Amino acid sequence: MASLFTRLPGWAKRMPLLLIVLGLLALVMVRYVRLLNQPAMAQRQLPIAKVEVVTVQPESISRWVFSEGTIKAKRKAFLDFEYPGKVVAIGTQQDGTELRAGSRVFGPQGELNHGQLLAQIDSRDNSAVVTSLQSQLQAVAAQRRELEARLLQAQNERTLNQQNYQRMKEVHQRGLISQDEFDRVNTAWLNAQASVTAAESALAAIDSEAKSLSAELNRATISLEKTSLFAPFDGVISAMNIVEDNHYYLPMSAASDRERELSSAIVVVDDSELEVRLEIAGRDADLIEEGQTVWLASDDQQLYQAALQEGEVQDSETANVHQGRVWSVSPAFNLQQRSLTVKVRLSQQDGRLRDGQFVRVWIAAQNKPEVLALPLHALSFSGADAFVFVVDEQMRVTTRDVELGIQGLNKVEVTNGLQVGDTVVTRGQHLLVEGAQVNLVER
Repeated sequence: MASLFTRLPGWAKRMPLLLIVLGLLALVMVRYVRLLNQPAMAQRQLPIAKVEVVTVQPESISRWVFSEGTIKAKRKAFLDFEYPGKVVAIGTQQDGTELRAGSRVFGPQGELNHGQLLAQIDSRDNSAVVTSLQSQLQAVAAQRRELEARLLQAQNERTLNQQNYQRMKEVHQRGLISQDEFDRVNTAWLNAQASVTAAESALAAIDSEAKSLSAELNRATISLEKTSLFAPFDGVISAMNIVEDNHYYLPMSAASDRERELSSAIVVVDDSELEVRLEIAGRDADLIEEGQTVWLASDDQQLYQAALQEGEVQDSETANVHQGRVWSVSPAFNLQQRSLTVKVRLSQQDGRLRDGQFVRVWIAAQNKPEVLALPLHALSFSGADAFVFVVDEQMRVTTRDVELGIQGLNKVEVTNGLQVGDTVVTRGQHLLVEGAQVNLVER
């Protein structure tokens, strides 16, 4: 047998090896074909994914700049007596209780040269007179409001009687009513005119009385100027550092508002006009301009919740969200903080914001109306490139590369890649591949 194998030609001797190689190549080709068919088979076996979608429509989107700061009253008065002495009187509120921190006070009004008397040292001569005249002036103001109401009522009655007189005059000329009845109508018209005249005279008299009392009060307060403190404007007392019957000493020089607030006799703030100083750094500083809308609250959560409820941030009493405007933007960077100083001003009537309060600030730096935008969670990324899944009419998805613009609170502008009316998947992207079939789920 061995001698037979040795007599075979060379190619015959190599035949078993060739058969083995060809067999291995056949196995590799079969495996390769199976691998090529696996994606298609997997795709056919994928279940139909349930997804949430949004239809692309033009809408408005804002880019926000976020910062924080401390509220300062636009007007703040640190009041001190001109010389030391014993505090002999503290002003009172309308209910007769003593003024204290948190008390509302009124400044000069009309022809008055001084505001409300806040405190006095050493001189008791005119304090009772000033207090009495202030009370009389407040009573006269109340009477004037009552007379204004009476005048309005009299004017309404005059108008009604005038119309009735004109109507009855025509009826009388036709002979349809008696002279006596017409005389009664005429008398009512004349009485209505007299009532208006009387109300106007009473209003003029009360104005004259108020003017006289104001003059007396101005004269009485002249002698109190050096020993008394008066409210310089309408506002609220933020600090009361004196006590009746205690001695007052002139404060030492103070370097900061905090030190002055602790050492001054009385501090009054106008909490109707407020200001917040911000430091805006980086690229955001280039976006800030005077007049831009600003929203303020104690924390970001309140601002965000207000935005979610309204679609855009709105004034909200329950969330304590307030609106202001950019008042000024510094033209130069702060060398210490490498930022731009921005001042925001706002007005309020309810006193909910307080001097010294820390607030979070959102500035609507850019606003684009009528642009295409998507929720942030609709985006998928391949490296730094964004793409979305778009549902076609056959309920199958295709990937679509998109270019992005400004980013809002929970949406982002799409500048390229989508058209109005496109249906974009917002939930369930992790279940999808190109060409996958989907079912839409309503939220």
